[in-house]
Amino acid sequence: MDIYTGNPDLDLKLSRSRARFLVLYGEPGAGKSNLALKISRETILSRGIYTYYISTEGDLIVERMFQLKMPGDKIYFTNVKTLPELLKAIMHLVDKGDAELIVVDSVNSLYRVETMFSERANQIFLAILSFLKLISDRGASVIATAQIREAGDSIEPSALKLIRFYTDLFGRVSRSRGVCRVLEILGDKYLFKVTEDGLKWLSSIDFC
Repeated sequence: MDIYTGNPDLDLKLSRSRARFLVLYGEPGAGKSNLALKISRETILSRGIYTYYISTEGDLIVERMFQLKMPGDKIYFTNVKTLPELLKAIMHLVDKGDAELIVVDSVNSLYRVETMFSERANQIFLAILSFLKLISDRGASVIATAQIREAGDSIEPSALKLIRFYTDLFGRVSRSRGVCRVLEILGDKYLFKVTEDGLKWLSSIDFC
């Protein structure tokens, strides 16, 4: 992927992969949004590209962007409250055709709610995923966070059967000891912690 995380080893592995559509999943509070923001910031600073950040979970993420000193002239933020609004926002990016990095935080939260009372939720969600895949096939990088559900003794992204068809790569984010978080991706584990002014990669569990 043409993204930067601030972790040289992970950056190298991602660049060698053919992935362009990454889904970060994990339990609430694991650090998915902070990781997505970290990737956005590092990629903007490294490549100077414009990033589109779509939030489905309210405006609190804007406050976090200010804390992280996100490059305001390079990131476009929008907050959507329904699946049709999310689809419309993504279709707008398809029409523009200039996106190099798109972040959707989170891609399945609205689906989990609306599928309980809307017959069209499944159809709209599939359209959202297919358009994100189209954008990635055109050469842009797409990162989506995803809420989870329990599957036996493990966890997986909600609506995995739908998401898996369109996604190139999954990364699981989880809590570890103390304030540590773990990103499991491409067969390796990467430790990090969330701080007031950002996200810090750790070399050892001892730094937790």
